[in-house]
Amino acid sequence: MEAHAQNEDARRDAGIFILHMLLQRLEQQQPGLMQGMIDGMLADRSAMPQTNEPDSYPRRVGDEALQILRLANEQMNILWSPLRAD
Repeated sequence: MEAHAQNEDARRDAGIFILHMLLQRLEQQQPGLMQGMIDGMLADRSAMPQTNEPDSYPRRVGDEALQILRLANEQMNILWSPLRAD
C-alpha cells in the first residue's frame, strides 16, 4: 500500500477511534443515548427506498454507522478499567 493511502487510512481510523471514545463518554453521561441512536439508525435504514441494489452506498454508510454504534455500545458492558470511572 502506498504511503498516501496509508495516511488516509490512518486518518480515517483515527477519526473512528475518537468518535468511538466520545460516544462512550456521552453514554456515561446520558445512559441510553447510544441505544437511542441505534434505534434511530435502524428506523432510517428501514425508511430507505427499496432498490434492486442491496449494497447501495447509502445503505453501506448506514450499516457502517450501525456497526460503530453497536460496537461502542457493547464495549460499555465490558469491565475494562480505563473506561470505568470508579
